Amino acid sequence: MLNNVQKYSLAARLLGVNVMMTDTVVRIGIVDNDPLVANALAPMFSGERVPVRVMWSVDTAAKAQRLCLKESQRPDVVLTDLNMPVMGGMGLARWISVHVAGIGVVGMTAFHSPIDEFQMEHSGMSDVLYKDANLANMVQAIGKAAGIESVARWGTNGESVDTRAVDLTETEIRVLRLFLGGYTVRQVSEELNMGEGTVKTHANKAYKKLGVHNRSQAIVVCMQEGIL
Repeated sequence: MLNNVQKYSLAARLLGVNVMMTDTVVRIGIVDNDPLVANALAPMFSGERVPVRVMWSVDTAAKAQRLCLKESQRPDVVLTDLNMPVMGGMGLARWISVHVAGIGVVGMTAFHSPIDEFQMEHSGMSDVLYKDANLANMVQAIGKAAGIESVARWGTNGESVDTRAVDLTETEIRVLRLFLGGYTVRQVSEELNMGEGTVKTHANKAYKKLGVHNRSQAIVVCMQEGIL
């Protein structure tokens, strides 16, 4: 079953109309059980030139299932965390492929480990991104999942935001990456073998360099501009 933007693209080709669809907007739903990451993802797509609109953001696969079954809330693509309690991203992708045909699924993970491509394809998931992927890569993966060529190429011709030069230290980057992975200050402290006060010091230095005031804002900037 085709989603709305795919139907438009197909109709244009059948009519012999050469349409680049630069005004096409792909509607997405976000699923992540970490509220810090979930709250950081939605603002990434808020730029006026970004061809993605966030319809909803939820913290469990069950909530996403209910929304996908409602026609008025059904997105073109679901962007889901792979590692969630009860039902993970692969399970949600398999459920969508069976019960709600026409919705693309893109997975996300904070763990830089090899992806089981056979399992990914078997689940119906089109791609898996690391959560520190930049905005252009995320939009392109969403466009690919939606079957929209112009969105899948977004950012290759300069449409994306410019990357600001930020001189973060290696430790500041490691701290921010762990925050992006859902770690608390205490967990970062244990992972990096440093005091919680030292973690906060590195984090605050990074916030100042990024021009932000907290973890959520820092994650948004880093994800938008591919700093991590």
